[in-house]
Amino acid sequence: MILYYAPGGCSLADHIALIETALPYRLIRVDRGKRTEDGRDFLTINPKGLLPALELDDGTVLTENLAILVYIAHRAGALLPENGLDRWRALEATSPQRPPSTEAGRPGLSRGGSRKRPRAHAAVPSATRDRVPCG
Repeated sequence: MILYYAPGGCSLADHIALIETALPYRLIRVDRGKRTEDGRDFLTINPKGLLPALELDDGTVLTENLAILVYIAHRAGALLPENGLDRWRALEATSPQRPPSTEAGRPGLSRGGSRKRPRAHAAVPSATRDRVPCG
């Protein structure tokens, strides 16, 4: 498996799950310009252009954190209870916790965010604004 990631991005949870389960994988970094560290256009791998993306051994690409996390847990037989309420609570806990509106990957800012909420815009570190958007 290959996990396409950006440091400090949404792919961190998937990376942790792969480490915890000891499944074999490789990491390939994707930069803000949508290029992989080996020079490929990331949009040919994931047309959504969002991270994380997990390429399976057969070339299939999974996207979206929850789908990737459940896949890793299922394949490893670990991290996710098989049945019962505990399973659903675990999925509930890993579901995206997104604000109602985002602008260019800036959490909590609505359209025109920097004009409408300059203090909120200033509070978002520039390093966060420069990350590859998450899916």
